[in-house]
Parts: sequence; structure tokens; C-alpha cells
Amino acid sequence: MVSPRGTLALVLGLLLVGSSGCAAVGGTPVPADTVVRETVDPSFVFGTDSSSVDQLAATAVTDVRHYWERTMPRVFGREWTDLDGGFFSVDTADPANSSPPCADEVTELSGNAYYCAAVDAVVWDRAALLPVLRAHYGQSAVVLVLAHELGHAVEQRLDGSLPTRPDPVFVETTADCFAGSYFRWVVDGGSARLAMDGEDVEDALRALRAFADLPEQHGSDPHGNARDRTGAFRRGYTAGPGECVS
Repeated sequence: MVSPRGTLALVLGLLLVGSSGCAAVGGTPVPADTVVRETVDPSFVFGTDSSSVDQLAATAVTDVRHYWERTMPRVFGREWTDLDGGFFSVDTADPANSSPPCADEVTELSGNAYYCAAVDAVVWDRAALLPVLRAHYGQSAVVLVLAHELGHAVEQRLDGSLPTRPDPVFVETTADCFAGSYFRWVVDGGSARLAMDGEDVEDALRALRAFADLPEQHGSDPHGNARDRTGAFRRGYTAGPGECVS
């Protein structure tokens, strides 16, 4: 089962968050790249400011949803249903913002993105997460974050047919695996909105390594170490989504 709040859990040590915003101390700045062929209007996103980062996010989640609309019936014999709770963009630098689903305070989202199973919604921080990812790992890292979170939505829809495992890392690496299968579809030319190549995949994997649990971490929300996470992504990328649940 998917936990009530499946998160990507970016290691906050990678970010320095202050009153004037944030700066990344991990990752190497990349040239201005673009993986977008056709931009999607983010007006369907709750709280959007229609900025370029929300346009990228809206394009990514629209594309991932399209992938699963086509893929779930073929691979799992289930129809994809859109998220009941929708999508939320939050400026965590503004404490006056209302709290998003599955959070008591706006600050709980700082530097993060998550899937909220309680209301079937995906939430992201457009101030201290997505712009930093885009600047230091490339646009494909932003796509990876959102593909991972929608991977949790896929798990929710497959609840009852997934292997029952008490290890929460399995939930997270399954979402990584689903993200990998989506990336392969884009690289193979399946998307009309995005175009990625092997270099974009490697940028995303660099970001995924940064998200991984450190050896000394024993928190209450484990996501797997770098080997777990990149291995799961590559399994989905090479073998397809059906292998993600085996």
C-alpha cells in the first residue's frame, strides 16, 4: 500500500533556505537546456503563478498522465483515472500561503514534493525545489520528481495487486521504477510534449542519487540508498513497468 504521504524527500542538506530564498550546494550548474516540445498551460494547477517552472511542471504531469492512460490498460489491465485532488504548486517562501493537502504548515513542504494519498493529489514547492533542480540538474530532474510522485498515484490505483511488503523502501523504489519506464517512453519518441536523450536521463539520475538516503540515515521515511533508487529507475527504463511490481 502507498503511505498517506508518499514523498520524494529531497535531502534538505542540499539546500540552504533563508529569508531571501535558497541556493543549492549540491549538483553542478547545467547549461540552459530544454526538454519541452510543447508547453502546457498550468492554469489547472491550484495555486500556480504561471511561471516558467510551473509551465514545466504542468507539461510534465500532463505528459506522465498521458503515458499512464495508455500504459495501465495494456500492462496492468486497469484504466487510469485522473487525480481526484489535482495538483498544487506552493510558494514556500511566502508564509502567508495556505497549507497544501497533507501538510499542517507551508514550511513542511519546503524543498520537497509529495503525493498525498489522502486526497489523491500531487504537491510541489515551486520556490525552493523545482527551480533549484532545474538549475543544478536540468529540466529532466524536474520531470523525474513529478514522474516519481505520479508513480505513487499509480501504486494507489494498483493497490491490492501489488506485492505486500512491509518495507517502505519498496514503495519508493517502485515509484522510481515507474518513473524510469516513463522516461524510456519519452526517449523512444512516445511523447508529443517532451523530448529527452541519454544525457537528459543521466542528469535525472544524478539528481536521483542526491535524493537517496545516506548510509547513516535511519529516518521514519526511508526511500532507499543511491543503488536502490537508480537500480529501480534503470529496471523500469530497460524492462518496462510490468517489471516494477515483480
